[in-house]
Amino acid sequence: SDWYVKEKTNCRSTLIVPGLGIAAIATGMRGLEIFPSALPFTALFVVSHLANAALVTPNMTPFLVDSTTEEQRAQALAMRNMAQDVGVLSGAVALGAVSQAVGVPEAIMCSAGLQALTMVFFALRTGPGRQRKGISAEEGIHHGEVEEKKEK
Repeated sequence: SDWYVKEKTNCRSTLIVPGLGIAAIATGMRGLEIFPSALPFTALFVVSHLANAALVTPNMTPFLVDSTTEEQRAQALAMRNMAQDVGVLSGAVALGAVSQAVGVPEAIMCSAGLQALTMVFFALRTGPGRQRKGISAEEGIHHGEVEEKKEK
């Protein structure tokens, strides 16, 4: 039902946004150069990747599936994969240039900033009041209430 789709989509976005935030904060802290040894740096690396692996990655594809119509689904998934591939390639080149020009810590901070911008963009695009294209006007009504309205 429409209610089920809306609830699942909201649940997934509430996992994706904190995952992006945790990854951005952990990445930013790695760029501060305040750690006397490699252990905290490595721990932050693990935290950022665990946040992505546990909260973001497993929820992104189902989020797209839930938030697109059946006709748009294949195109949306292809665009996501293309954007990810282009982002990885162009990000590596751009941050390599930044690290060459000004230093590795600054490149890490740029990466954290881009992650934070991604989190804000995603949160604004999926926040309350956003709705899936192609869903009926009764989207916010629980399934039981929809059945009652249909009987009347």
